[in-house]
Amino acid sequence: MKLKKLALRALGGLMTVALAACMLTSCNKDGGNSDKLVENIPSSAVFVFKMNPQQVFENAGCSVDNGKIILSEKYSDAIRKNAGGAALKIVTEYLTYTEGLKLDAIMLFSTQESGNDVALVGLVSDAAPVKAHLKELVGNQKEENGYDVFNIGGSVVAVSDNMIWIARNMRIIEKHIADAAKSNIASVKGLGEFLAQDNALAFAISLPEINKELKAQGIDIEEKLTADGVSSPLAAKLAGVMDYYACGSLKFEGNTASGEMFLVNEAGERNEFGKILNVIDTGFLANVPADANGVMAMGNIADADIKAQIDSSVADYKSRYGNTDGAQYLDLITCWDGTAAFAVECNKLAVMDPMSMMNMSQNEIVETVFKNLKFVAMVHYPQEIVKNYTDILSDFIQSNGVAATQAADGLYSVELPDMFNLYYGDRNGYLTFANYEAAGNSMSLADKFAGKRVAIYGRSEANPVMERFGWNFGSEGMLWLDADAVRLRTELTGTSANFLQALIEPLTDIDNLQNLMQYGAEMNGMYDMSDDDYAYDDYYDCYDDAEPAVEL
Repeated sequence: MKLKKLALRALGGLMTVALAACMLTSCNKDGGNSDKLVENIPSSAVFVFKMNPQQVFENAGCSVDNGKIILSEKYSDAIRKNAGGAALKIVTEYLTYTEGLKLDAIMLFSTQESGNDVALVGLVSDAAPVKAHLKELVGNQKEENGYDVFNIGGSVVAVSDNMIWIARNMRIIEKHIADAAKSNIASVKGLGEFLAQDNALAFAISLPEINKELKAQGIDIEEKLTADGVSSPLAAKLAGVMDYYACGSLKFEGNTASGEMFLVNEAGERNEFGKILNVIDTGFLANVPADANGVMAMGNIADADIKAQIDSSVADYKSRYGNTDGAQYLDLITCWDGTAAFAVECNKLAVMDPMSMMNMSQNEIVETVFKNLKFVAMVHYPQEIVKNYTDILSDFIQSNGVAATQAADGLYSVELPDMFNLYYGDRNGYLTFANYEAAGNSMSLADKFAGKRVAIYGRSEANPVMERFGWNFGSEGMLWLDADAVRLRTELTGTSANFLQALIEPLTDIDNLQNLMQYGAEMNGMYDMSDDDYAYDDYYDCYDDAEPAVEL
């Protein structure tokens, strides 16, 4: 019963947070809102953070009709069952406080690196109810330069016929409006277009404005890099990044979440920073275990200036007296000529209940993990480099009295007691390390890695443990580097629900929430017990039984 009461309280807290957030999302889908907002933000803004809570909560299962939130059937039922019909009525009435607001595009920004003039700006579709609700909540109101101004704590809320501002004081708001009238971020082509897109979250950081602040303090990035030993061409290239805006976004659409991060200049041209690496050679997938759950790969260095800097640093290290022992391994850096990758297949391990391992000894856990997991790490080198380092490793192993035996596919095998057999050597031109002998094959993933310069792929099936809490779906996702951006995309599999809806709605079921809390309590209890290796009471008891000290 105690656990059920805790679950009910947790559900209440969950619903309070969800409903408060839903209240902020009551808005109409007027596609021009973002465009109008960027016209009110000065081009001198150091950072801009855009929020579209409507997209977030619609993806979570709520809907919006004429500026009012309509809860999903599951949210409504959860409130009615656990708090009563009267509570549901109060919540529904409470949501009417969003009447008149357009919050599908809210922007927070500052023109100072310190953030002292930070302001939030949004749009209003009907100012009358907005002002009425604020007056009811705050109780004070005054007119100032065409705005109705309300004082809330140490901030002000200013409402006009179509705008709403929040800042520390009215002077900040008026300055932003005046500066935006002269030049706003809509004039920064790459930035204005990006912030006007339909994303759940987005940000833009003005590196040019930050660079101005640094130079005002006497800091020149290119000069500092050169003074620190970076070659002039590379220093100029790195310092050139400060001519761009750093941008990022996150979007929810159906059962997927996606996003990107990139650099863009005032002309709307993206920096192709990804070209510092070559594209991935998908041939590495022939060495990856079939049915792999996680695969990471990256191309070798393509940028001539970076390569020259590395070669120079390696040559300098080799020339120093006493570095001869370590110098033999530096060819692993300078001679890297293809794709490097790591992959793991852990399907059996992924479906195991972690609680089943809590009472195992350390050796038993290691044995269980490696019996149910395959991994492989590989880097492509010229053939002579692969052979050389395979021989070096074999000599090192044999010098320590361990036998390395010939295995399949050009590999050698050495037994690591109580763990696994380590396989190393040449597999299809890659210097390879693995805990299994057969190569396996995941070439079916080739289209996911083709053309990318860095890529991390992950896949999981529905987990029996998570199904106990209503999360009966799997996932498949990637994080990767293209020529001009870092991108991500993850999709829930085995469910028709929206991304956030699938994560949140199961916890509105009291049984799922109670099971989750019970499981957490059991895991915590098992962890506490596993930590009880030392008898603290016995330690302190020995002082109780000790003879008193002799007084001198």
